[in-house]
Amino acid sequence: MTTTAAAHGVQGSSRYEFMTRSYVSSPPLQSSNDLDIVKKQLELLKTADPFSVVDMAIQIENERRKVQDAMSARDAAVMRLADAYVYLEQKTAMIERLQQEMRVLGSDKVDKADKGTSTPKQSHVEGASQTEDTETDATAASRSQEVARLETLVNTLREEIKTLHAEKDKGSLKEDGPLKSSRLLTVQYVSSPSSVNSMNSIFKLDDQDFDFAVVRTAPPTGEAEDIINARNKLLATIPLPEEEAPDDTLKPIMVPSPYTLHDFLATVPESLKASLTNYRALHQLTTSWCPDREEHGYFLTPVFKCSTNPRVSMAHRWSTVDLSSRLNKPTECFYNKDGVWYYAGVYKAFRLDDLTTKEWEALSDETMQSIIKETISGRKNTSPQNIYEITQLYAAGALKVACIALQCIGFNKEVYKGILEHVDKWEKDAHTREAQTPGGRWKGSTGGGREGRAGHGPMTGPLGSSVGGVGLGLGSGTVWNVNANVGSGTGASIGDLVGPMSSMGFGVRSATSNSSSLSLSSCTPSRAEVGNENVPAPTKTTTAGVSGVLGSGRGKR
Repeated sequence: MTTTAAAHGVQGSSRYEFMTRSYVSSPPLQSSNDLDIVKKQLELLKTADPFSVVDMAIQIENERRKVQDAMSARDAAVMRLADAYVYLEQKTAMIERLQQEMRVLGSDKVDKADKGTSTPKQSHVEGASQTEDTETDATAASRSQEVARLETLVNTLREEIKTLHAEKDKGSLKEDGPLKSSRLLTVQYVSSPSSVNSMNSIFKLDDQDFDFAVVRTAPPTGEAEDIINARNKLLATIPLPEEEAPDDTLKPIMVPSPYTLHDFLATVPESLKASLTNYRALHQLTTSWCPDREEHGYFLTPVFKCSTNPRVSMAHRWSTVDLSSRLNKPTECFYNKDGVWYYAGVYKAFRLDDLTTKEWEALSDETMQSIIKETISGRKNTSPQNIYEITQLYAAGALKVACIALQCIGFNKEVYKGILEHVDKWEKDAHTREAQTPGGRWKGSTGGGREGRAGHGPMTGPLGSSVGGVGLGLGSGTVWNVNANVGSGTGASIGDLVGPMSSMGFGVRSATSNSSSLSLSSCTPSRAEVGNENVPAPTKTTTAGVSGVLGSGRGKR
């Protein structure tokens, strides 16, 4: 028993020793660093916000998408580069083949020139080789011919450009082809169309064959007379319309004095209203006709205008007049000469160089007054100081005067005949309409009897005297040179314009019409009134009309 127990004790101890040895000999489960990391992760998981985990997952997904997009863009760029490389390799091979053919052809020509006539055998061999080359490289030959043709065209264009530059330097106007009356002149601007003074405008015909071009440059001297002559020379090169005006003298449109041209045209029959939806009123003061071709001409209009803020009567602003929308459109035109209206025809307009300071100085006093008055037509309160400042701005070149060319493209005989017939009908009912018109006749109309007036409506001067218009616009928004202060009693009067003009030393020039003359006196404001925009300028006399002349008139028109 003792032996057995001892044996069992030995076995038990040996067994525990084995376990002890295995435990001691085996390495530890984890190091201290790993345990720290695990503890930190557990603490992070315990304290982590589920929303932050979701945000982190979303950020990871976004970053993954960005990586995918970048890889896709890289693959696309690689594909494009590969395509470009293949394309470049093909073109390089084509160029090398063409150069080789050119060298072969050049060497063959040299050999033929050196050897003279070759033997029949050599000729046969050369002919066979050339036939093979022609059959195999037919595409290359056609391309070579195309390249040669393009080179010839480029050289021709370069010569034409040199010729045009030479003509431009000389300041000449040259016709490159015959004039055709069916073509219309359009404008292409080298600079921006909104530029105030574009001296590099190029005029081309609008028939897409480019066989006629006029290059216009400023005269080298810059004198007013030279500029006007150059402008008239340009107008003289414009072709005349196929439909000419009647040979006899144009008959005037005798509008009764209480009414304006706009009032008259508003009552024409429906058959004529379709042709007169867009018309233009031209005035003698601001319009000039070409002496060589009286069908064409030009008129003057301000580039900038001053207007009053409708909410604040003392706040004024300057704005550029939009002329581009009114150009290059067929328009029925009426011309006022000596207070009488005439139908001029159908015209298209395009913009010429703006007036220079020397041309401004050469204008008549009446024309200056007309342009200045139109400049401030949208201003409610003016003073002699304002007129003086605007005059100085024009003289210094800060304010510009646009010169709009008038190209006659036809004469609508039906409109001309219909208007004359309507005049006769209107004269019969003049007394009836006059009795229905409040206010009676205006006593400031230009001329006497039944002649039309140069202005749009009556304007009350500072002393309550009625003053006729001075040749500014009339009609609605479709008519050019619109007088914005018609009948409002707040626009600048004749005395407002003449006072500062006379104080500047321009002088007062009288102009004679059919039955009236102009006699204007200067006004000298007091020291307290100078600069006060609410104080109107006093005037001593009124005028029955202004009929100054810009240019030499229009001949039979």
